[in-house]
Amino acid sequence: MRVTRANVEQFAKERGYEPTQIDGILGGFAWLEPDIIIGGKFVKGRIIKFKPLADWQDENAITYG
Repeated sequence: MRVTRANVEQFAKERGYEPTQIDGILGGFAWLEPDIIIGGKFVKGRIIKFKPLADWQDENAITYG
C-alpha cells in the first residue's frame, strides 16, 4: 500500500497527531506528536514526516524528528 494523504490523515488522527506545515513538505504529510509529561518531566512531541507515494513497509516512509 502506498502512502497517500488520505491514509496518512487516518493514521495520524488515530494517534492524536496534529497537522503542521513545513517548507518543502507537501501539505498533509507533516504532523506533530502531542507534548506529554512523564514522571513530572515535560517531553516535547516530535515532528512526524511521511514520504508521499512510498510503500508503508519502506523504512524511510515515516521519519521521526
